Amino acid sequence: MSHYGDVCDEAGLSEVDRDLLWRRQFLNPFAFESVPAELMTLVSIS
Repeated sequence: MSHYGDVCDEAGLSEVDRDLLWRRQFLNPFAFESVPAELMTLVSIS
């Protein structure tokens, strides 16, 4: 949280967008490429 406001300011996000994105993660499916099998059992990629 310490830099969230600064990043939002830099990105030009509105207050509504900031609230919608807060505490959410958007991961690219390729972020899990070459991940060990033990970790792949923990994620669901549609």
